[in-house]
Amino acid sequence: MTIKTRNEITEKDMIEAMKIGIPRIYTIVCDFLAFMCAIFGISGLKNGDISSGVIGIIIAAIILRWRYKFMPEKAGKKQYANKKAMIGDKPMVQNLNFFNNHAELISSNSQMIKLKYSDIKMIKETKDLVLIIFGRNVVMMVKKNGFIEGTLDDLWERLTPFVENK
Repeated sequence: MTIKTRNEITEKDMIEAMKIGIPRIYTIVCDFLAFMCAIFGISGLKNGDISSGVIGIIIAAIILRWRYKFMPEKAGKKQYANKKAMIGDKPMVQNLNFFNNHAELISSNSQMIKLKYSDIKMIKETKDLVLIIFGRNVVMMVKKNGFIEGTLDDLWERLTPFVENK
């Protein structure tokens, strides 16, 4: 059975995907800096230096807010704008067909890409999306409500054997 989805990608979807897609190094650096600022803030409060303690904790909160809220929004909006510029006024649509051993991605500009399941690097799930990551520049965004044929459970059943071995 072929599993088919039609996914009209919105700016909101792109932002949701970027919450997962921010490079790991940014997450590590931001979390480390926030942790250090929080430690300095807490030690400042313990030593009676209230102003430096509060400033350290506020800076930690700002760093974390930037990383987990503003950075994905900025990156998602930029990515969406870049993709929209390539296709013009047409809606950004990905038609995805999942066969037994490969998938096809047909983009808004009718470009077709065939992808082998054995090339899947990871699968991530958000509230509304399943992101199938084939590499640095190839990500299939499957909307959970975008199935034409088959279901989300069918898709998981099809892809799980290829991901479990990694």
